[in-house]
Amino acid sequence: MAALPRPLSHYAAAAASRWLLPEEILDLLTHAGRLSLQTSGAAPDRPPSGACYLFDRRVCRRFRADGHGWTSRGDSNRVREDHVRLRVDGTPRVAAAHAHHADDPQFHRRTYQLIDEGAPLSLVHYRRVLPREAGARVVRRREAERQSALLQSSAMDTDLSTWAAVFGEDDTSHEL
Repeated sequence: MAALPRPLSHYAAAAASRWLLPEEILDLLTHAGRLSLQTSGAAPDRPPSGACYLFDRRVCRRFRADGHGWTSRGDSNRVREDHVRLRVDGTPRVAAAHAHHADDPQFHRRTYQLIDEGAPLSLVHYRRVLPREAGARVVRRREAERQSALLQSSAMDTDLSTWAAVFGEDDTSHEL
């Protein structure tokens, strides 16, 4: 049997600090039996951020009933989940469902399962995502705009003698 590319402690540390990568999820779901990972028999009660649970859907069919309130679909009581297929080496291998907490916009749940027929395991990962992580591009753009505005305002406040010193001009008697 092939060995896991990383030790189990790597996956635990990664799950506590960030979302797991598709390759890591695939490793855990395909090698769960060999790693002696225990499946949970019942849904956890309000699991904290960073928690991961492995469920056998044949044994625990209501593993999503975890005590948290998730955003529901319109007028329905059904939880709104966004579905994606994660690719590993260019091939869709893992199906993922992403749910948002109804009261805490930073708290999320992701549920992963293998796309292969007959794969009974589901990995559920809970995570509190900081606003900077969620919209990193927007934050970076706003930070760049803020720095640009600061540079422009400080350039206006700078007197002419400073500009002359910067550009190596001796004559500071120019009038604007």
